[in-house]
Amino acid sequence: VRIVDFEQAREDAKRTRVRGNGSLAFEVGERPARLELGDRPQEWEIAVKQLDARVQATLLDVVVPPRIAYYTAGHRERSLDSDDPDDYSALLKALGEHALKIRAVSTAEGLIAGVPEDADLLIIADPQDNFHDVEVEVIQEYVEKGGSLLLILDPDSDAHQSFKPLLKFLGVSYIPRPMTHLTKHVRDRG
Repeated sequence: VRIVDFEQAREDAKRTRVRGNGSLAFEVGERPARLELGDRPQEWEIAVKQLDARVQATLLDVVVPPRIAYYTAGHRERSLDSDDPDDYSALLKALGEHALKIRAVSTAEGLIAGVPEDADLLIIADPQDNFHDVEVEVIQEYVEKGGSLLLILDPDSDAHQSFKPLLKFLGVSYIPRPMTHLTKHVRDRG
């Protein structure tokens, strides 16, 4: 750890893209990251309240190699980034807190050619339309090579039919019943 004055170390500032006072720069090897705190006193109060979480997140970005989770799109999957309570935005937030970068992949973006090489996790979130056989084969190849898969299926949808070969390969049986339900599966602990 070094404390460097922006005015005294212009080369360090340039390399880490620090443009002025009110910045923290982190660097591990060739991976710099910057955290802006602001350069006016009125900004500092807000920045200090969030400082611990922001420093931790920035350090994770520098120290931990980035991991990438892809979620499939194009089969009317549930959204990972909406405010609708029936969607999976909480899942997206939780994955982001674990230093995962989230990206979409669809047939149009090349899913038929293969799951992207940099994928650490593939998420299939409640598709309402069937996947093509070729897509399922690509997903199975990804899993065979050690890829991680989070497959969420809706018991009210027939889209699970397209995953029968994959489920058989995984040794998993699909039972089309809800795991949770707001009114049917909640015990009153009153």
